[in-house]
Amino acid sequence: MDADDRLYLDDVRRAVNARMFGVSGIVDFLLAALFTGGHVLLEGNPGMGKTELVKALCDNLGFGPGRWGRIQFTPDLMPADITGTLMPDEAAPARFAFRPGPIFRWLVLADEINRATPKTQAAMLEAMGEGQVTVLGRTYGLGERQAIAFDGETVETRPPFMVMATQNPIDQEGTYDLPEAQADRFMVKLRMPLPGGDTLERILDKDAAAAPPPPAAGKSEAEALYRFHRIRRAVPAVREQPAVRDHIVNMVLASNGAAGDLRGLGRREAAALADLHARYVAFGVGPRAAIALLLGAKALALLALPGEGENTNVALARFALPALRHRLLLRFDWAHAFAEAAAAEVPGAGEWPAARLHDLLLARFVAAAAPPADGYRHVVITALREAGLPVGEP
Repeated sequence: MDADDRLYLDDVRRAVNARMFGVSGIVDFLLAALFTGGHVLLEGNPGMGKTELVKALCDNLGFGPGRWGRIQFTPDLMPADITGTLMPDEAAPARFAFRPGPIFRWLVLADEINRATPKTQAAMLEAMGEGQVTVLGRTYGLGERQAIAFDGETVETRPPFMVMATQNPIDQEGTYDLPEAQADRFMVKLRMPLPGGDTLERILDKDAAAAPPPPAAGKSEAEALYRFHRIRRAVPAVREQPAVRDHIVNMVLASNGAAGDLRGLGRREAAALADLHARYVAFGVGPRAAIALLLGAKALALLALPGEGENTNVALARFALPALRHRLLLRFDWAHAFAEAAAAEVPGAGEWPAARLHDLLLARFVAAAAPPADGYRHVVITALREAGLPVGEP
């Protein structure tokens, strides 16, 4: 990745944040998922700007206006409404031709995915995992490889594809929770932040006063695909710091109660992890979570934390919570038990909402699994504290 690629990324982030207020952290995670082939589960109340965020991201990346799509999930939505189906050919009505559904977009907003039936939710699994759909026994790819010429260079690349699915945390009557296997297909689960007073005033100035939105960055689609190809290839080349892989291995193993193979941890740290597992964890995470953690840490370091060693330790500390929120399945009574334990150590923690308590529990798990060698754990704990999560040495 060269200086022009970095300038492109900085322009995208600056332009999106100029149009969407108070979501800079969300934008970084969306870009990290986009450049690693991941998908995002976004939770937030209605009217928080989720649709506008996808449009702003698509516009400022340089993708054309027809490259993003929105699917409103309802109980009567059928799988063919997502994937497409065979329809009479306009040129020859006696024949049938495949008409692609809205999943054939580069950025797809799956709005209120938990309102559709499990059968319809499952229609997205093949698209998300394999980049294709199967309709009446025939397979259709979501995007064919194409040659892109830009800046005197020609590259062969496949267009991007990312699903951003939203869930409404209120009004749960008549909804269908995502099964664990399907939730695991999402790289991260993000929570749309509630805007503060200053942010709300800026939103009012922009929307209620009918001020025109800032123009999208002037990028051609050829440049957008060229930059996407280069940045996507740069992510795996990021050199992670030595303890990062040990940390990831520890988190996966400890979540499954396999304390015997933990790396770089002493007896006290191993005992702390075993205690967290025994008290709160019902089912652990698997290899897909490990891949998401490593690629996400590399991407976040490259996009938002460039520096010596690409700061993959700080990036992993930030990426771990959204990567584990929807994967680490907790016991049904975890909230009551953990609220009492947290209140004894952190004043007022017993009154925190369940979402913040959940993040605190995950943060303690992440900190306990971090190897202490060469100050690695100290960096991880500092990053978690800066995110507002009071964790300490296990």
